[in-house]
Amino acid sequence: MSPWLPRPARPPRWAGGAPAAGGGGDLGGISSGRQQSPERKARAAYHRGLKSRKDALRRERRAASAGSDARREKELGKAATAWQKAIRQFSVAIKNDRRMPEAYNELGYALRKTGHYERALKAYEAALYLRPDYYDAIEYRGEAFLHLGRLDDVKQTYMALFRKDRSNADLLMKALGAWSRDQDMAHADDTLRTFLRWISERQALAAQSDSLSANNARRWD
Repeated sequence: MSPWLPRPARPPRWAGGAPAAGGGGDLGGISSGRQQSPERKARAAYHRGLKSRKDALRRERRAASAGSDARREKELGKAATAWQKAIRQFSVAIKNDRRMPEAYNELGYALRKTGHYERALKAYEAALYLRPDYYDAIEYRGEAFLHLGRLDDVKQTYMALFRKDRSNADLLMKALGAWSRDQDMAHADDTLRTFLRWISERQALAAQSDSLSANNARRWD
C-alpha cells in the first residue's frame, strides 16, 4: 500500500502538501482563551472549505450563463480562486485530523475540479481506506478515472455502484453521458467506440430497470 494512505498506526502525510501563504495559520478568526483541539480546528477548516466549494460552483454557474466573454472570464477567475481556497482549507482539516474521510473526499473533489486528477485519486483512496463504503467517494473517483482515460476502472466503478448505491450510479452515468456527447466520433478509435457503446447499453438497461421498479411499485399501491 502506498505510504501516502492512512495506516492504523501511522496516519498519512498531509494530502494537500504545505498550504499556500495565508492558508494554514488563520482558522477563520476563531479564537478563545483556550487552545482549540486539533479536531475542532479540522472541523472549522472543513466547513470553511465547504463554503469555498459552494462559492466556486456558484461562480461556475454564473460563468456558464454569462452574456459576454469578459463576464465569463471574470467569473471563472473567481471560481478558480475559490477552488484554491477550498483545497487549502480541506488540506488544513486533514493536517489537524488525518482520520477525517469527508475532508479527503472533498479535497479530492476540489483537486479534480482544478484538473489535478492523480492527486484527486490519492485523496479518494485515503477517504476509502478510512471508510470503504463511502459511495460518494467511489462515484467521484469514477469521474477521475474517466478524465484519466482509465475506462475499465470506470466500468467497474459503475457496476459496483449499480449493485450497491443506485443514486451514485446514476450520478456517474449522468457524468458519462455528458462526457460522451463531447467526444469526436470522427476520430474515435476502437477502444473509445466500444466504451461509448457500453455507455449507451448501460443507459438503456438502467432505464429498463427503473421502469420495472416503477411497475412493481404500482402493483403494491
